[in-house]
Amino acid sequence: MNALSRFLCRGVGVIAALLGLSMQAALASMVSVSISQLMITPGAGTLVIDPWTANASAVAHNSLGEVDGSFHPGPLLANASSSIGFADASGHASAADLLASASGNIDLIPGSAADTTALGALFTRFMITGGTGSVDVKFSMQVDGHQAGSTGAFGHVDINSLIATLELDGASVLFLHNPITAGANASFDVTTSTTLSATVSLNFDTEYQLFALADGELGEGETPEPGTAALVLAAAVGSTLARLQARRSRAGVRHAHA
Repeated sequence: MNALSRFLCRGVGVIAALLGLSMQAALASMVSVSISQLMITPGAGTLVIDPWTANASAVAHNSLGEVDGSFHPGPLLANASSSIGFADASGHASAADLLASASGNIDLIPGSAADTTALGALFTRFMITGGTGSVDVKFSMQVDGHQAGSTGAFGHVDINSLIATLELDGASVLFLHNPITAGANASFDVTTSTTLSATVSLNFDTEYQLFALADGELGEGETPEPGTAALVLAAAVGSTLARLQARRSRAGVRHAHA
């Protein structure tokens, strides 16, 4: 193999390496969260509670300008989903099962970005009767979730967020938030399974509003377009090859005339 051939083969190899590196920059990320076993336990008196209602929503957006979203108000069973290029999301809530969940997935190619938000929610009103003054009330719920992702050489996860909350008259009584970010060449796989509980002093014969939410969010994971260095090098190798071929052609002509 002469020097020219070795140079061209080396250049082609570098191009392949650069393009291969760029294609490895894809990113995948997912989140799922559910809340269940919602309990309201007064220390005294009687719990009087309205029927639970359910709602769900899901939204997905990508760098191509595609947006898809849906909202379902229940009231007994709510399912919402969205699906576009690179991303999908879904929210679910069941008033009968006292279950709410949310999930999202993104699977990117180089040069793309996407984000999703999904919610599953439950709502009710209640009061404690059969006494005077205040009473301690225990609230509890089970939270389960899964977060996973991987990035290539140029990918990054801005946010992979699992949120579970129980609000009493707009104030958080139970709250769990697990945000994850990741840079290039990273991976993560996190499982959550825990019971949240708290005791609050409430007044007898007073109506309260209770709101439970499962929230899964994926921020924009992003990877660049295939590197311009590879394209420049390809052009350079192609130009060199063309010049050398032209030079050889001229040399062949001179030799024929001789």
